[in-house]
Amino acid sequence: MVEFPLAGGAIPSYDLNVLRLRRYMTDDDYRLIVLESAAILFLMLHMWSEWRQVIRFACLSRHRCAG
Repeated sequence: MVEFPLAGGAIPSYDLNVLRLRRYMTDDDYRLIVLESAAILFLMLHMWSEWRQVIRFACLSRHRCAG
């Protein structure tokens, strides 16, 4: 990891601290995990669909397609 201070330069750092910002312990927290997972899944599916459209448009604009 490299830190970039405001004064300029780059300082290499190998000290990583992992902080746990949220603990999933109650039933409401597990519901939150499910909702967060569903949101991530939706975003991934939407990105995949958009990427396919970009590839299809690029393919059509070049008048050739590999698949």
